[in-house]
Amino acid sequence: MIGATILAGAQAFAQDEKPLNYTVSWYGNSFGAADKWVQMAAETMFVAPDGTCYLNCFWDEAGREVGMYRDGDVVGIAGHTHGWGYDGGYAVTANEQYLFIGQVVDNEGGGLKAADTWPVKGKVWNGVSRRMRDGKPAPFAGGKGGSGDTLKGTYLQLDETDTADAGRITGLAADATHLYVASGPRDRIQVVDIATMTVSQTWTVAHPGQLVLARDGSLWVIQGDRVIHLSAKGEVLPEVISSVVNPTALALDPQGRLMVADDGPDQQVKTFSVEGTPKQVATLGVRGGILAGGRGQVGPLRFNDIRGVGADAKGNVYVCCNGNGLGMVLESYAPSGKRNWQLMGLEFVDVGDLDPGSDADLYTQDSHYRMDWSQPGGGKEWRYVGYTMDRWRYPNDPRYGHAQFASTWARRIGGKLFLFGVDMYSHHLLVYRKGTDELFVPSGIIVNAPFQGWPPHQPEKDAWIWRDLNGNGDFDEGEFQAGAVKLNGGWGWWVDAKGDVWHTNGESEIVHLPLKGIDGKGNPVYDYAKSTIVARPAPLTQLERIEYYPATDTMYLSGYSAEQANTKGNWKTIGKVLCRYDHWSEGPVKTWEVHPPFEEEQERAANFGTPVAMWVEGDYVFIVYLKTAEVRVLSAKTGEYVGTMRPGKDRSGWVDIPYAINVHRRGDGEYVVLVEEDWKAKGTVYRWGP
Repeated sequence: MIGATILAGAQAFAQDEKPLNYTVSWYGNSFGAADKWVQMAAETMFVAPDGTCYLNCFWDEAGREVGMYRDGDVVGIAGHTHGWGYDGGYAVTANEQYLFIGQVVDNEGGGLKAADTWPVKGKVWNGVSRRMRDGKPAPFAGGKGGSGDTLKGTYLQLDETDTADAGRITGLAADATHLYVASGPRDRIQVVDIATMTVSQTWTVAHPGQLVLARDGSLWVIQGDRVIHLSAKGEVLPEVISSVVNPTALALDPQGRLMVADDGPDQQVKTFSVEGTPKQVATLGVRGGILAGGRGQVGPLRFNDIRGVGADAKGNVYVCCNGNGLGMVLESYAPSGKRNWQLMGLEFVDVGDLDPGSDADLYTQDSHYRMDWSQPGGGKEWRYVGYTMDRWRYPNDPRYGHAQFASTWARRIGGKLFLFGVDMYSHHLLVYRKGTDELFVPSGIIVNAPFQGWPPHQPEKDAWIWRDLNGNGDFDEGEFQAGAVKLNGGWGWWVDAKGDVWHTNGESEIVHLPLKGIDGKGNPVYDYAKSTIVARPAPLTQLERIEYYPATDTMYLSGYSAEQANTKGNWKTIGKVLCRYDHWSEGPVKTWEVHPPFEEEQERAANFGTPVAMWVEGDYVFIVYLKTAEVRVLSAKTGEYVGTMRPGKDRSGWVDIPYAINVHRRGDGEYVVLVEEDWKAKGTVYRWGP
């Protein structure tokens, strides 16, 4: 049956566009201004005597690969590290005059061609960019760069390889006259004359990493799981520090003592006197870091994946953590150990969800935020309180680079909290159960596309279900169920309030996996043998999204129809048609059909772009758009257009994942609309009271 309400398409939305009374805020970044944000990652750090922290990473979505921070504020950006083939890197240092940046250069697939600026197709350069301390260019004779939007004559090419990692710059140190450049893959340290930027010496050193110059001109160098000592001539000296499990960063304190970041289980900064035989004399940080007692709880001195350490002339210590690649935290500590300040850039390609049992607890792929809705906005509502991963207990957690967790859904099943995660290509659904303290434990995976080389023991068939039968959070033999190919492909996933899983497969059929209960280890149970296949209802010919609400037996489906077809191969979008069906389990009745504004991706349109994600909550349907990041609101009862929310100029990048919006109606009737913000390491929060 077909209901009476049919809207004619984009025209129905375009007429008399209605702005809504809402506010825009954010979570996950210390700043949310158009020109000020904390970068999303850091691979290394150098701290100048005045306390300026220079951070470098290969990629920050908004272009702050090399950020500058001081006194708890953003004070600069090196620039020209994000485009035209020029990226960031894994090493940074400075002397009184210059800033030196380890930098990777490619030719963007062969499209960039100028021998003085880019390598030839198929090759990559590793080298060093020389800048002034404020990031402005410091060109030199023979320096690369100048074509396109690159800095002329500032880049010293030190290697040309097939891949960036083959010649990676792993460490930098400088005095007034010489720059020392380590390349771990090349087993060498090169000495560069700073005035001419020419290589004067090359030392053979096995696997050198980060390095620092001692007061006597010698160098301390990370070499795997130890720190070695080299003379000013590159000779290996007898002093070795081997008591640090996983050294990742080096620096000197004002007394000339060596600070070593230990990214092993201790998660501490260990300080050594280095006059004669090295001796540990001080430690900074709670032993165990963020995974000490109260595992996952955030707080001062609870470090997590230390990537950089340094000290200023006053003895303040700075520690940079990378959150295992999922969020950057930079902190300053006084000589007493008291924290001076903290900066955070925690979110990327991720959207959070509020715990259905508490409108104050917000969870993302690895973070727990406590929200205070009494705050006036401006990024003041959120507080970072928990980190939900444990690499020591659960080293095979899919979130450690194995399987992407881009969209978070929090569900209460039998009163217990679970997190479900969908990747940005809808290949799999991850399941996590609440563990001790702040932790969430790998509990299950449902896949519709194969993983390559991971996890162990997976079936040969593309589609399978894994459940943590023995409760150890790892992938053991006998814990997989091979599935029918009917699950393969498709963009649509949904976990309803009962815990049932719904999926639209590559044949645009609806696969329903009912929850069969919670097993003895606390895992939701899904069984292919209990699944059902439901044909798509008219008028849809191609399904893209699915949301089912058991309390009202209501289904929302989006995709394409014969009249509103996918003629240009659009992907990731929710499609051109959105329908509501009532009495789903008894025999679907289409209540309404709407055609949201839709501009073909191939047209590179800037008005709407394509609708990339949707969510139904309370009385409304919320649709967010890929390019403009605007949220269009419809009546859930009639499908009629209600109004639009926008992030504001330069406040959001693209919305780049298929499940990029989560909405919750609070007890006072306010709607909290959470949207992925794929630009400046944060999430967008709209607050709207109809």
